[in-house]
Amino acid sequence: MSFLFILSLWWYIRSVEIYIANQMKLKITYTILATFFCLQLQAQETKDASSIEPKTNYEIFLNGKTYLLTEGEVLKLDTTLVNPSISIKSTSSKKFSNPSLSFKYPKHLSFEFEQDFGYKNWTLSGNSLVVLLFEIDAKATMDNLVDEMAKKFGKKNCKIEDFEQSLGRKKCKCKKLRVSLAGINLTMTFFDVSGEDYTSRFIAFQDTMNEDGSSTEEYLQGFKMIDESIVYK
Repeated sequence: MSFLFILSLWWYIRSVEIYIANQMKLKITYTILATFFCLQLQAQETKDASSIEPKTNYEIFLNGKTYLLTEGEVLKLDTTLVNPSISIKSTSSKKFSNPSLSFKYPKHLSFEFEQDFGYKNWTLSGNSLVVLLFEIDAKATMDNLVDEMAKKFGKKNCKIEDFEQSLGRKKCKCKKLRVSLAGINLTMTFFDVSGEDYTSRFIAFQDTMNEDGSSTEEYLQGFKMIDESIVYK
């Protein structure tokens, strides 16, 4: 066996080894990319649905019957309609829902969501009414939350009252923060709606009051809607 033949055979074997090694690296790269892509999809699928603004609800009046649908849903009928009479209108409310509670709120309120480590905040804002829902993954007190709010307005401009009031079927410890600043009077009423778990939950209703010191109509109607519809899970 000649030296050139042995050298050629060695180069062939070495080329095969390099090819196999490159294929293995490529396979590992594909596996890593596929795993990363799956994790990204899983993260999107498990995203907290309550961080997205609730969809609009509609009432559909069809030949004397009323159907309730959420934006994006399909109305399926098992009958054939001849010359149907149809009218559609959006309902006056949207429905907020997260793993701890749900409630209806006026549909014109804007929706914002903020999240940080161990903290979530939902804000529903109108002209005078602002609804804030706080979730804190720790045993926090309403005193601390209200105190921080008072600091922002300036404590000398604030008065704080303690009382108890029901929100839905839950009797809550409450605090009312009255603020008088630059000729504007507003109130923030805080409800402690924490459950039995380790998470602290608070709902605050803010109202920029009328000049005579009375609550605005937007506040009264919005609070009534939430109070009558709230469900604790």
